[in-house]
Amino acid sequence: MPTDDRTPAEGRGSSEGRSGRRAAQRYRRLTIVVVASLALLGGVLGAANTLQGPRLSSGEINGQGAVGRPGQRLVLHANQPIAHVDASQVTVTPSIPFTATTSGSDLTLTLNGMLDYETDYAVTVAAKSLYSGAAASLDYSFTTPDIPIYTLIRDTGSVAGDEPDRVVRASLSDDAPAEDVFTAPRIQEYAVSGSRLAAIVLDDQNKTSLVVRDLSTGVDTKVATVAATGAMRYLKSSGASGLFGFTVTGESAPDGSTSPTTLYVYDPASEGVTARQVKGFDGAQLPAVAWTFVQGTTSAVIQDYDQQLFLIDVTTDSVPSPLGRHAEVHGFIPGTAQLVVSDLEDFTRIDLQAAKTETFDSLTAQADPSYYPGKRLYLDGQGRFVQEFDVPDAQHQYSTSVLMLIDESGTRQIFRPDEGTRIRNICLSPNGRVAAVETFAEDKQNDKYPNVPSYVPMTTSFVDLSSLETTKSVDGWMPDWCQ
Repeated sequence: MPTDDRTPAEGRGSSEGRSGRRAAQRYRRLTIVVVASLALLGGVLGAANTLQGPRLSSGEINGQGAVGRPGQRLVLHANQPIAHVDASQVTVTPSIPFTATTSGSDLTLTLNGMLDYETDYAVTVAAKSLYSGAAASLDYSFTTPDIPIYTLIRDTGSVAGDEPDRVVRASLSDDAPAEDVFTAPRIQEYAVSGSRLAAIVLDDQNKTSLVVRDLSTGVDTKVATVAATGAMRYLKSSGASGLFGFTVTGESAPDGSTSPTTLYVYDPASEGVTARQVKGFDGAQLPAVAWTFVQGTTSAVIQDYDQQLFLIDVTTDSVPSPLGRHAEVHGFIPGTAQLVVSDLEDFTRIDLQAAKTETFDSLTAQADPSYYPGKRLYLDGQGRFVQEFDVPDAQHQYSTSVLMLIDESGTRQIFRPDEGTRIRNICLSPNGRVAAVETFAEDKQNDKYPNVPSYVPMTTSFVDLSSLETTKSVDGWMPDWCQ
């Protein structure tokens, strides 16, 4: 009978080999099925994701910049490429003008103006997927920062007064009490730039000196001037560039002549403690009857005795650039390098950035003819402005004042102090959206300070130019915005 020549061990090995091969085949088939399933699932999920429409991944905006400078950007990042977004598909609340740009999965809104302080903003975008056309809403919200406000509170004006003069700091939106940030027996004026405060102080002989305090450390620096002993006045700060400037009055010579009032500038970031005199052509003295910084820069506009305006970089020995002769300077439109000046009823806008001068079509106030017009401040390039008016009483005495807003809607009263109280001065916040109004009452006391006298007591109120409401009133005057 036939026989099997294989040994028992050889038979078992062959059986086990066939089983191993079958297991490997089953594993390969399972792997293929799993991979195919995962690929199909990924495709389904990818398709579902696309069909859902874009979603917001994140958003970013420089809040501090948005309340201080126009042209800031809000960038929204979606989770997939989006179709072109027109400005009409975007809603910003509260409303602010903007332009929209789409690039891949990003939408950029460039803000044409500056935002309000301490305000909640909501952005809604009606977006679509670039590939599927699926629609979805991109929603983003943010809150702008608050801004500190500073005022000067003087004592009775007496050299031997019981209390020192104080510069105090509060918040525009917060109700927390004000805190002292600088004190001295007598403070003539002050200015703030970032974390530094400069103050012109008076001694018991009415001699002026300049002190700069680092608000973060409390360290004071006394600033010197070379060969200048006249009275310091018109202290201002340059904002972001961190400079302080002031004028020194001319001195009388033995022959009866008087040297011109000139501008000095101090840079706290420099190693020295001496202010630099700003000179004119060929190093000659440049008279400065009035002056102002171009905010955020190292340049200033100076008006001389002949009403001639000059633009000059105050940190170099550059040659002044003439800007023409003008009778009145109304200041810069907030957030711009556009200076508004006037001659009688003719208004001119000097754009320093574009090096262009053009007629400025200002709106016209329609106030009561008996009201006496005072200081005006422009809000934008469309000719909107706020203006103070003195109001006569029955005896034709100007015993009170009002603040008017002049815009496309007409002329509206937005602030009127109590009867017997008058407006001393007005100025605008850096973003041009809040007006600071200094007031004093009939029973005020003259503080008898030399150079920059005022009254005791004084109050400063803040008017929101969007809501037209008075949002806050604090003790003191000379808000740092006015400097």
